[in-house]
Amino acid sequence: MYRFRMMLSSFLLLSFSAVPAGSQSGSVPGQWVTTWAGAIQRFVEIPAYGGAMPAPEFRDAWLHGVLSNQTVRIIVRSSLSGSRIRIRLSNAFGTHPLIIGAAHIAAVPSGTAQIMNSAAASSAAVSRGVGNSPSIVRLVIPDQDKEIAGTDRMILFGGRPSVIIAPGETAISDPMDFETRGAGFLAVSLYLPNKTEPATVVGSATTASVFQGDATAMASETSVLQRGPARGSLWLSSVEVFGSAESTGIMIIDDDSRWRDGLSPGAGWQVPLMDRLLSNGGSNRFAVLNSSMNDCPLIGNCRPTAVERIQEAARNQEGVKWVILATGFDDILNASYDSGVLGQAPLKTTVEDVIATLREIIAEAHAAGLRITGVTYPPFFGTPRYTEKGDAMREAVNEWIRAGGAFDAVADFDRAVRDPNYPSQRQSLFVGENPAFLGNLGFQAMANSIDASVLTR
Repeated sequence: MYRFRMMLSSFLLLSFSAVPAGSQSGSVPGQWVTTWAGAIQRFVEIPAYGGAMPAPEFRDAWLHGVLSNQTVRIIVRSSLSGSRIRIRLSNAFGTHPLIIGAAHIAAVPSGTAQIMNSAAASSAAVSRGVGNSPSIVRLVIPDQDKEIAGTDRMILFGGRPSVIIAPGETAISDPMDFETRGAGFLAVSLYLPNKTEPATVVGSATTASVFQGDATAMASETSVLQRGPARGSLWLSSVEVFGSAESTGIMIIDDDSRWRDGLSPGAGWQVPLMDRLLSNGGSNRFAVLNSSMNDCPLIGNCRPTAVERIQEAARNQEGVKWVILATGFDDILNASYDSGVLGQAPLKTTVEDVIATLREIIAEAHAAGLRITGVTYPPFFGTPRYTEKGDAMREAVNEWIRAGGAFDAVADFDRAVRDPNYPSQRQSLFVGENPAFLGNLGFQAMANSIDASVLTR
């Protein structure tokens, strides 16, 4: 797959505070809006990946969800201000009841780190004012071992600290007063007293830790057993805040989920877009949700499909009003490249197949009351996956996206990064250190091509 390898731009900071129980936001006009979510997926064994590993998107073998008398702590990035909070837990693909012995939520402070911006080392890039970073990209990252004082709160379900979730079901926690301001990090800790089966996973990248025993209260945690970046969470399917009645949830569907919600180096166009949306008071207006999946063509066996993810958003992701659809490029590559994706036989997908599937997704979004932005596919000449056939397919689908009138809005990623003199190539300014991938300035240009004003309609 030609991946849009990702580099982070600077984040806005978040401050959280747990407010007294007597403070009720219900008297203030507002709505529940999902501030973090992902694509709910089944954990399965795939021999091609060396044994017991999750299905294509979720490959973090260490975080497989078989826990016993252990606590998993999941760090997620919130992107919306609100006065109350609640979570959803999913046992969608479980075959046995899931027992949550205890659960806590807390805000964690942000630290900073610096990495080289592989796409912006030249002074020309800086002098032209392209992008938002010179040779250094400053990252805002969570401090996983600390809480913001006074924010650690027990999560209740029907007034009880524990919950049993039947196979195929979802549990919604009781709302609690918990103030969030802007973008930042939340720690959700779940205690699993009994041995669990391989988990229902939610493919929106996180950082996760596993502790022995009940370590849901951050102040009482034991030594960490395992920790690392993860391409998904276990059982936690969404976090919702009670925010402004004007708030809009924006779901991103891409065929590369590795932008990691700002939790590790390597983001992409989604993070600069989030920065734009959350600046100038946007933290009261926008929640950006990653429902992307790695190596997930539109056509084939990848589940959940884009249509199924839109259906899930309509059912269980409060406040989602827009979809940004940036998928379909994998299908073109797999149809045009001799070895196919991941060494599989290439599919016989045609331009007409891709367009028909895009129409189906658009129709589903409109049926769910959602508006949808389509994005064109950027040029890929000079990458290992380039073929003339694939480039011709890309241009044909791009022309339909621009002129077909099916989408409610269009973001032209192609024109944002291509060389005007050689349209099948990317401008050298936007190419990363590894020429197979775009760099940070390329991702910034792509993000800038999205008209944020339409998202407020």
